Amino acid sequence: MNTSSSDRVYYTLYTKDSADQSLRTKGAVKSYQIVRDFLEKVAVDIKLNNPTLMLGLWETKREGIAEAKRVRQLLIDKYGQATHTTHSRWLFSFQKHIEEYPSWELTNIEFEDTLKYVDGLGALPKLHYRPPVSVSVSFDFWLRHPDIVAGDEETKSSLWAFFSPNSNTAALLLATPYAEVSDEFISFRANFQKECPIPLLDKNFYIRKLNKAGEEYYRHAFTSQ
Repeated sequence: MNTSSSDRVYYTLYTKDSADQSLRTKGAVKSYQIVRDFLEKVAVDIKLNNPTLMLGLWETKREGIAEAKRVRQLLIDKYGQATHTTHSRWLFSFQKHIEEYPSWELTNIEFEDTLKYVDGLGALPKLHYRPPVSVSVSFDFWLRHPDIVAGDEETKSSLWAFFSPNSNTAALLLATPYAEVSDEFISFRANFQKECPIPLLDKNFYIRKLNKAGEEYYRHAFTSQ
């Protein structure tokens, strides 16, 4: 059954929810390439949005605090002062404490080189917080399907990811052209699975509906819930 403007099937994927953690140990560059290859196979008009370099510092031990300050200075030397920072410092259990989350907005041109730089920093073993440095990015795209018109906001899909040397996550919000679980939808899911780098889980498929009051709600696609 084809979708109406009010009924859509979405698939939400988080790699941490899957038994196959195939993105988590590949490093930033390799994980990005896995995601990019996947999108090139299933989508058109892929737009990369809001790449951001993020540093998470949360340390209480002398060695960790010293290393945090060193890494922060490395990033400042390379990228300038952070675009945004949230932080707090206080005496905690008679120890010095640093909690700081600076981020740097990147251009699309800087994105891939920054992934290489982040991998070059490695996992930063002297830091307790994981992942201490990562790059976040989102993609908008339209699935390769005859019922989907690229540029139509109603049929736009998206993917958000963050890439680091030691912990990578991708979340997929997928708009399909089917409003109910039917033979067409099951065929679509099977074809999509062939390209998806992580197994699709039925429990993560949701149908967006509108009630009589026009309010949005979701139900599982494969159950009566």
